[in-house]
Amino acid sequence: MRGGNGQRPLSKREAIRCPRRYVAREVYWAITHPFGEPQARRGEASGQSLREARLIAGMTQREAAAAVGTGASTLSKIESARISGRSKAARRYASWVSDGMPVDSEEPAA
Repeated sequence: MRGGNGQRPLSKREAIRCPRRYVAREVYWAITHPFGEPQARRGEASGQSLREARLIAGMTQREAAAAVGTGASTLSKIESARISGRSKAARRYASWVSDGMPVDSEEPAA
């Protein structure tokens, strides 16, 4: 067996450790991300429903992120359930959507 970039052969000990790491990563992922989405708590919006509400309002992620006070990448992670619905940013986003998506009407000075 060769090492990760093909430079030197792996020792027997290293060769055994590689599959163990792989299995450990897979097990960790399975434990932290169980199959199927957990049912949202009563009154708690899922990322998908937040995304649908944003799209119905005709807003881009960047516009929504600016209104919520977070980054567009954070909204993307919330909408795709890569960030827990219980995180501070997700709660703020859900609250903003439930408040009717208010946007500051003040335009920045040129």
